[in-house]
Amino acid sequence: MRYKLLILILIIILSGCVTGISPSDLAGEYFNIGNAYFDLKKYDKAIFYYKEAYKLDNTLFKARFNTALSYIALNRNDTADNILTELLKKDSENVRILASLAYSYHMEGKDKEALSELNKILTISPENTDARNNMAIILWKQDRKAEAAEEFKKLLKYAPDDIGTEYNLGKILTEEGEFDEALKYLDNYIQVKPEDYNALNTAAEAYTGLEDYSKALKAYSTSLSIDDKQAEIWFKKAYILLTKVEDPDKGLTNLRQSLELGYRNDKNFTELLNADDLLEKDKVKDLFKELNIRVKSENEKTSGEPPTGRAESGHIPNGGRTYPQ
Repeated sequence: MRYKLLILILIIILSGCVTGISPSDLAGEYFNIGNAYFDLKKYDKAIFYYKEAYKLDNTLFKARFNTALSYIALNRNDTADNILTELLKKDSENVRILASLAYSYHMEGKDKEALSELNKILTISPENTDARNNMAIILWKQDRKAEAAEEFKKLLKYAPDDIGTEYNLGKILTEEGEFDEALKYLDNYIQVKPEDYNALNTAAEAYTGLEDYSKALKAYSTSLSIDDKQAEIWFKKAYILLTKVEDPDKGLTNLRQSLELGYRNDKNFTELLNADDLLEKDKVKDLFKELNIRVKSENEKTSGEPPTGRAESGHIPNGGRTYPQ
């Protein structure tokens, strides 16, 4: 890449000594140098050459587009937004520009604006799976889970083999308490990715919600066979064993494993101690004491439901670098 860059710069230097080279040809060489610097992640230098290219040929909109992407890479999103908005005035239905503007807005925390741009893309191209996925992810982030799930389901109609969407649907439906439907998608995903312990943990949460504790324990055990350093998962197993399936010896063993791996969550510890159906409560207290873990007392009883958690839902990808011709 560096050798190629030196050749391009040499061409520029030589072109200054040769009459007859057109501004548009010279602009193209500046643009290529900008791309080479972009690939090297030297975005400031890329911007310089993209700007020089555009000065020589103000119809070279791909140079302006790549300038905007360089500013996004430098977290100078306001400048990027202005350039992309300017380009949309010339080409309002350009999906690549709309996607890049949506990404820039998302980076700035302007998710309302990002959703607006993604809606424009889907109006133009309903089958655009990237835009629909990104819309679902943002809706999920905003805790608009039912809407996000609908977008994921629409996405599967256009991309039925997208196992990542199957996983996302399984997670979001588990969070929504739609456990039977969640497991349909999670099972599809786990058949393809049996090594994904996060998916197994999500399936275990869904089984727990259905009070199918034997399947929940099996899923957690499989997950721990893949990665036995998951302290929280040892705790969730212990919770079920100590409060639901009446196997206190295994429960205490799992609890010890969790605590010795460093799991600390005072809220969950309090929920365990206050659970009405907790077995061997004195031994649980003794274990906390043995390991010098002080659990805050709490007068109110909990529901006795195992604690749950949510992993990161994902991220929105950028719009790509090359401006469409």
